[in-house]
Amino acid sequence: MVWFPVKSMIEIIKTQGPVVIKWVHDYWKSASKIIGAAGSAGKTIQWYRKYKNKQLGTLKNQYEYYEKQVLGHFSGCTRKDLYQYILEIEKTIQQIEQEQQSNMFLLKPFYGQEIRKWNAIFAQITDKMSVKDYQEYLLMYNNPDYENGYFKGFDALTGKFKSIAASGDMEALYRFISEKTGMPMEKIKSDFS
Repeated sequence: MVWFPVKSMIEIIKTQGPVVIKWVHDYWKSASKIIGAAGSAGKTIQWYRKYKNKQLGTLKNQYEYYEKQVLGHFSGCTRKDLYQYILEIEKTIQQIEQEQQSNMFLLKPFYGQEIRKWNAIFAQITDKMSVKDYQEYLLMYNNPDYENGYFKGFDALTGKFKSIAASGDMEALYRFISEKTGMPMEKIKSDFS
């Protein structure tokens, strides 16, 4: 509970009360507009609280799913799964940005915070996909007969990698891996030599 100094409040009412009453009496039209604006602001704040709780419910549940279920269980994910998560998160961020553009200024901090949280999850998933891609390319390079379910559905990508690796053009192979995984060239050259 909030504590108010009663003596200070009584002194303020005694000294400022007559001035306020005189001002309201003289300028009652302006005072009624101020009171109406204050009531309107109160309704807006109530609407904002309800809207924020509603938005938080759906976004919070979805965020918790990604944070606990998806980020915690990367080991069994295929590239298709990771790519699907990336697309879903991009769509969620896009929807939040569209709502931010169309809604009131009161909700802007809320949307900024949500976008930052979703961008953090997006970065983690894309980094995991890059590392997993690099690992799989390395395994395919060292063993041309290597087959894994990670690249299932991305046969064109694996076919292109295998054709570049079979051609013996190491610079093209390094560029391909660098483009697809974002790994530095020095690391790629040391691992794929």
